[in-house]
Amino acid sequence: MVGKIDEAQYYKNKQRVCNIEELSCPTAAQRAEDLALKLQVLGQRRVDEARAAGIPEGRSVRRVATFATGTPIANSLGELWVMQQYLQLNLLQAAGVADLGDWGAAFTGTITTYQSITCWICLLSHVSRAGRYISFQALVCFLLPLFEFVDGGATGERFSGEEFIECIAYRILIARNVKRDGVLFA
Repeated sequence: MVGKIDEAQYYKNKQRVCNIEELSCPTAAQRAEDLALKLQVLGQRRVDEARAAGIPEGRSVRRVATFATGTPIANSLGELWVMQQYLQLNLLQAAGVADLGDWGAAFTGTITTYQSITCWICLLSHVSRAGRYISFQALVCFLLPLFEFVDGGATGERFSGEEFIECIAYRILIARNVKRDGVLFA
């Protein structure tokens, strides 16, 4: 049995502490922490059931929930990590990026900017922050199995993540040959 979580964006504010400030969320939403605990218990139950049935741990399916949302990520990539923690923890563990710091080091890079400090004399201080993304293709490879896209048109046709990316790539090729606006959404 797989649980269905509608409006999953309401569960993105799970507490996360990281040395990369932009990924952190020091104050947690109780509903997010509650969901994390429930998914952990259900996932472990699924592993235990598979083990009792003689299925090796690496071959068991740990999926216990399906999320429905139009906005899985609204403010930061830290929210993306939370969604992956909920839905792909075993994959993140296998890749060695289950910890937010490791995930951030693998997929984000820092940029340094200069900030003026207003006082009697002009002083500049440098500020480093996560401001660019590295290993973007690897991140996309993690994400594609998570998503299914539904055509907003009359057909209601469903697309896997891979099919959606192929569709966008095709439309970009068309856009290079057509001189009109809105080709990506036509």
